[in-house]
This record gives sequence, C-alpha cells and structure tokens, in this order.
Amino acid sequence: MDNISKIIKKEIEFRNSLSDIFRCDVRVPNNYSADDKKFFEKIPCVIVCPGFMAFKDWGHFPYIGEKMAQANYCSIVLNYSHNGVEEQRNRITNLEKFAANTVSQELADIRNVIDTITDGNLEEFCIDTENIFLLGHSRGAANALLIASSDKRIKKLVTWASIAYYDRWTAHQKNNWRQSGFLSLSKETESHPIRMKIDYLEDIEKNRVKFDLYKAASRINIPWLIVHGIEDLIAKVSEAEKLFDLSADAQTQLVKIPKVGHIFGTETPTNRNDSTLNNILQLTINWLHNLSRR
Repeated sequence: MDNISKIIKKEIEFRNSLSDIFRCDVRVPNNYSADDKKFFEKIPCVIVCPGFMAFKDWGHFPYIGEKMAQANYCSIVLNYSHNGVEEQRNRITNLEKFAANTVSQELADIRNVIDTITDGNLEEFCIDTENIFLLGHSRGAANALLIASSDKRIKKLVTWASIAYYDRWTAHQKNNWRQSGFLSLSKETESHPIRMKIDYLEDIEKNRVKFDLYKAASRINIPWLIVHGIEDLIAKVSEAEKLFDLSADAQTQLVKIPKVGHIFGTETPTNRNDSTLNNILQLTINWLHNLSRR
C-alpha cells in the first residue's frame, strides 16, 4: 500500500442535538487536480465506528482511516460525543461524559454524521453521497448494524468482531449496578476511576426491542461483510455465525479468521500487529472494490 503522505487528513467538529461537540477525522486520497484543486470524481465514503472505550485516535483506528483513504475512499473515523475524549486526543479525560454515554447517544452521533454528508455540508471532500458505507468494530459494529438495517442511505456494511447483543452482564452484576448507580471499569483505588452510570443499562433495557441485533440482521438487504476472529473471547464467533444465519445470506459473507482475537492484533494503543491487521484490511478493501466493479 502507498505511503500515508499521499492522503489528506482533516479533523472536523460536529455538534449533536444537545450542542455537545464531537470530533471526527476525515481522510481522502491526495489526487487533486493541479489546476482547480478538485477531485477528478466523487468517491465513496466509509464511516468507521469504534467500539466500547475506543476512539478515533486509539490503537488501529488512525491506521484504518489511512488505509481506506489510500484505497480511494473518503474515510471518516468517529469519536462519539460522550466517549470522554476531548482536548487530550489519546485518552479518556471527561469521566462524567463517559459515564453518561448510552447506545442511543452513539446511534444519534452516527446519524448526525450521515446527515451532514447527505445534506452536502462536507462537499470539500467530494463524497459520493449515494455510496455511504459503514465499518464498525465490536460495539461500533453493532451500532453500524442497527443503522444499516433501517437507513436506506447506507449501501454497504462491514462488521468486525461484532457483538450480537448489548446486554452482556449477569443478573448479579446488574443488581450491583442498580444499587450503586454505576458500573466500575477500572480499579477503585485510582484517583479518577472510569465508570458507567445506570443510564447505559436503562437505555438498553428500555430499547430492548429496538436494539435487537438479531432482528436487525434479518432486515439487512445490502451487501454485508462479517469478519470475526475464531479466538475472540469477548464476542464469541458463535455470535457472528448467528448474525450470518439470520441475514439475507445471498448478499452476506462471513469470514472467520484463525488465531485472531477481538482486537485483531492491537494489544495496546502502541502495540499493533500490522500483519494481522493488514490482512483483514486488505480483505475488506478487496470486498468493497469487487462489489463496486459488479
């Protein structure tokens, strides 16, 4: 693949319905005309949706954005308005906002980006508004699945290591969560522990039917690539198989990757197995390209 200097990156600020700012990285291939500084043609857009506790500058997400742009897509890698990442781009610092995050809010943020594209407010990137694709990882993949199942503006869907249900806690854990009002995600000895308020749990319980990912899978009628590591211990490969079984499988492809876990070789934000990730990226890009040539 080409050197990353051949792409253009710009951070764009969005505002949700509550006027909360969230930032996304937009990358496009650097093939401007020397005369008029415009692209020769409009290009498809891949919106990349990170999962739980991930964000646009974490781990493999900048790399994914770069490689998608090099493959001649406009890539938009998301932050969410309540993922707690603000001025310090590489860590969660707004713990109150993070604690109040919900699936509903993340879905609204993704739709906000789609609306911005289709309303023509990102014209500078020459996006083909008739070719908007979603690529999500883990919970971000579940979010992408829900949106693609009901939004006709989405033309292709790629889910990496998708969860198949949002409610992933035992009755005992949820009871403790309700009693304390929060779920701790870090050691309580830390001066500023990361927590989730009861808002998240109440949101997924209130919207249990609306957030049913199995039903969403049965409604998908666009090309869908499901990629899953066989050694995934967070979202078992059986979850991917169930989603595939429920889909319109004539347009759905399931690829199970041996010896790969949930984060596809990204052990930490600075420790990335490029071989594993590149293979999955190339698989995804080839799938997108092949469909485009049909």
